[in-house]
Amino acid sequence: MKTRIFAILGLVFFFVLPAIIGPTDLTAGREFGAPPPAPLQKEAARPVLKKFAVDVVALKDGRPVTDLTPADFELYEDDKKVPIRSGSFVATASQKRLAVVFHDMNLWIKNVQRDKDDITEELVALSKQGIEIALMRLDSPGGLRIIQPFTRDEALIRNASASALAKVGMNESFEDLGGRFMETQGSETFMADAKQNLLLSYYYTKRLRFEKTVGGLMAACYSLQGYPGRKSILLVSGGIPDITSASQTDISRAIGDVSQAQTPDQKRATLDAIHERAQQTTTSTRIFDPFGLLKGETFERGDQVLDRLVQFTNAQNVSIYALDPGVFTRNVFQVTSEFARPDEVTESDTIQSESRAREVQSLREISERTSGLLFRGASKFEELQKSMGADLEGYYELAFKTEGQKPDGRYHKLTVKTSRRDVDLRYRKGYRDSTPEEARTMLLVSAYYSPQLFGSLPLRGFFAPFLDESGRFSSWISLAMPVKPIFLDTSRGTAPLTTFALYVWLRDHEEERRGLSTKIDIPIKMSDGLRQALASQSHIYTFFKGPELAAKKASYDVVYALQDTESGEIGGWTSPVIIPDLRSKTQGAFINCVLGTASENPQGKTARETVALNPRNGTLEFGELRFYPRVTNYFGAGQDAWVFIQAYLPGKAEKEAVVPRFVVIPRGQGMAPRTTAGQIEAEYWNSKTKVWSAIGHIGLANLVDGDYTLQAAISSPSKSDIKELTGEAQFTKGGTP
Repeated sequence: MKTRIFAILGLVFFFVLPAIIGPTDLTAGREFGAPPPAPLQKEAARPVLKKFAVDVVALKDGRPVTDLTPADFELYEDDKKVPIRSGSFVATASQKRLAVVFHDMNLWIKNVQRDKDDITEELVALSKQGIEIALMRLDSPGGLRIIQPFTRDEALIRNASASALAKVGMNESFEDLGGRFMETQGSETFMADAKQNLLLSYYYTKRLRFEKTVGGLMAACYSLQGYPGRKSILLVSGGIPDITSASQTDISRAIGDVSQAQTPDQKRATLDAIHERAQQTTTSTRIFDPFGLLKGETFERGDQVLDRLVQFTNAQNVSIYALDPGVFTRNVFQVTSEFARPDEVTESDTIQSESRAREVQSLREISERTSGLLFRGASKFEELQKSMGADLEGYYELAFKTEGQKPDGRYHKLTVKTSRRDVDLRYRKGYRDSTPEEARTMLLVSAYYSPQLFGSLPLRGFFAPFLDESGRFSSWISLAMPVKPIFLDTSRGTAPLTTFALYVWLRDHEEERRGLSTKIDIPIKMSDGLRQALASQSHIYTFFKGPELAAKKASYDVVYALQDTESGEIGGWTSPVIIPDLRSKTQGAFINCVLGTASENPQGKTARETVALNPRNGTLEFGELRFYPRVTNYFGAGQDAWVFIQAYLPGKAEKEAVVPRFVVIPRGQGMAPRTTAGQIEAEYWNSKTKVWSAIGHIGLANLVDGDYTLQAAISSPSKSDIKELTGEAQFTKGGTP
C-alpha cells in the first residue's frame, strides 16, 4: 500500500444510509456525450389525471359546431344516464398542437421514399394552418426520442421530418433474425431445426416491437402532460404489431414439413412447442410491465394490453390519430431460398398479409377509442388536412362528476348523444377511474421505455460492473440529484419526509434478456440543518452496492427511474454499459475506468488490503482509502481527480509491475492530447481472477477549463501478444456548477 495525504471531501453528511452529500458538482449532460433533447413541456409537470369529464368533438359537414349547450347533450356512464354538471366549448385556435410520432421507420421498404415528401408537405401545410408540430421517432429497438419540440418553423419541420423518415441500418432478412434467438434448457437445445428457430425469431421480434410500441406511446402521452386540455398525437405507422396471431395452422403452413424424420407425434409436439413459445403471455415475458409493478393484473393477450394503453391514453386526455402511409412491407422477414422452398415463401407471404390486416385493425381501434381517426387509402392526405384542421379548432368539455369522489379503480363505458341530428360526435368511449397510486405506476412503467423524456426530477446516474475477489460481477450504483430544483425549489413543496424510489433496470439493446431489476428506497428527512447544509451544495449523491449481475451478454443499457413517492414526479436516465466476458478475453480487457474522489477510510490501518464494495454505504474501500464515483465527472477549480481501474491481465507475471499511462484528450477544442501526471496510491493483484485493481491520483491543475477524455493505458504484460489495453472516462474541468 502506498500512502499520501488523501483528498478529503468538502462536506460529508450521512443523513440517510447509504446516501451522502458530496462536493459541489455540475448538472447532468456531460458524462456520456451530448445531453438528451429538451422535453416537450416547457416546465416540469406533476402527474395529475383529469377525471370525470369527457371531451367531445362536434362536427357538421366536417366543420366544428360551436353553438351547442349542455342541454343539447345526453351522457351515459355504463349505459345509465348521468347528469351533466357543466359544459362549455373550449376554443383552441391559439394553442393548436400536434405531436407526430413516426413508428418503426426501419421496417419500411424502399418505396417509402416515394411518399416521404408528401408526408413532409402535409406537416408543413398543417403548420401553416397555425398548428404547432412536434416530431418524435419510435423504433424497436431504441424506444422513443424527440427530434423536434413544438414549432411552426417550416425549416425546422422539414429537417426533423427528414431525420424521422431516414432509414438507419437494420438487416431485415429472416435468416438474420434466425441467428438471434435460440431458447435453451440446460445444455439441450429447445429448438434445433433452423426453420423452427427462424419462425420463433419472427414471432419473438414481433413481441419486442409490440412492447416498444406500447411503452413508447405511453411515454409520448406523458411528454404532453404539461399542456392543458385535449391533446393530439398523429401516429405515422403501418400498424400495431400483433402478438396473438400465431395459430397452429399458420405455423404448420409456414414451416411446411417440420422434419421428414419426425413421426406424427413428434411433429405435433414440435408444433405445440412453437405455438406455446409464440403465444407466450405478456405476464411471463413482462410485456408492458417490466418490473411487475401492476400487481394483481395479468395480460394474457395483446388486445388486453392495448385496452390498458387506451385507458392510459384517455386518462392523459390524449387522442391518437393514425396515418397509414400504405407502404409498410409485407415481407420484412421474408424467408429466402437459402432456408426455404418457393412454396414456403408463398405461405410466409400469406401470414404476413393476414398479420398486416390485424395490425392495421389494431391501429384503427386505438384511434377510434381515443376519439381520433385513422387516415389511409388514396385520399388519406386530403382527409388528414381536413380533419386535423377541424378537430384542433376546439371541443366541448362535459363534466359529470365531482373531483372529490373516491376512485374505484374500474373501467367505465361512456356514451354521448346529441339532440342535433345534423351534428356528428366523436369522443372517448370510456375511462378508468384510476387511484393515484395506479396512475403513478403507469407513468413509471412508461419511464422504462423512454427514460430520456422524464425530466420532472433531473438526475445523473452511474453504473459499473464491479468484479469482486471471487470473480463475480456486482452492480455498482450511484445517483446524483441536483439540490436546487429538487430540494430547495419552494414551488415543489418538498415534504418534511420525502422518500424517493429508485428503480434500476439492466436490459440488452434488443431486450431479449434483463440482467438486473432492483428497487432502492431513499428516505430523506428535510430539517433546517439539512437545508442549510444543502444551500452550499449542488448535488446530493447516493451510493449503493446492488445485486450480483447474472449477465449473459456484453452490451446492455442501464435505465434509472427516480420517483418521488409523495408527488409522483419522475426523473429518468439511461446509458450503455459493457460487461466483459472474461472467459473469452484471452489477451486481457479493461473492466472499469471510473473517475471520482477519495477520502481516508475510517477503518484506517486495520482495513483489509484488498478492494471491495461496502454493502452498508455503497462506496469502494481499498485499504486506507475510500473511493467515491464522481457521477457527473465535474472537477472544480483546485480539485484533482482520482481514478479507479480494474483490468483483466491473464498474461501478467506474479511480480510484474503494472504502470498505467494517463493521457488527457481535449474534446472539441482543437488541442492535441497530452500525457498527464498520475500516481497509483493503492493496487491489488488477484492471482485467482487475474485482475489488477488500483486507485490513482491525477493532477488537473495545468488544464484549462473545458471538456476532456481521460485515457488510461496499460502496457502489455510480458506473456501477452497485444500492445496495450485502454480504458476511458469523460470529465469536465472548471466552470460554474
